[in-house]
Amino acid sequence: MLRLGDSPTLPFQDVCVSLDLETTGFDTHKDHIIEIGAVKFKGNSDLGTFHSFINPYRTLSAFITQFTGITQSEVDEAPSFGLVAKELETFIGNSPVIGHNVSFDLGFLAAAGLNLSNPSYDTFEMASVFLPSARGYSQVALIRMLQLDHERAHR
Repeated sequence: MLRLGDSPTLPFQDVCVSLDLETTGFDTHKDHIIEIGAVKFKGNSDLGTFHSFINPYRTLSAFITQFTGITQSEVDEAPSFGLVAKELETFIGNSPVIGHNVSFDLGFLAAAGLNLSNPSYDTFEMASVFLPSARGYSQVALIRMLQLDHERAHR
């Protein structure tokens, strides 16, 4: 119970992990993770990064290569998800996970065998609450609206 004068700790004042995956498609039953990127942060402080390409042991479609910029040789030379899963799990720890449509990323991790029970926060949902006048809530639309510098929306 909060008392007068107490200051609640907001989730983003704690250590959080921003997570983004790239995959071979949208179906967790037939598609696979091809890239994992994560940033651990507290407030404006970057506390570390995690990055790995993942070998899906299949040929990437021309659409996925164009959409993500990830090449066949990058994934062919990459480890399997099983070889990086424990390192990713350790990196995330018990920290809240933040991502744009984060349920997509968490669903793919679960399908690959890494079930996280961490609190999660969806920036797509947050944007719809905090930026109700936005024309769209895709990463690209929000980057343009907020006039942020970003080279590739899907990397």
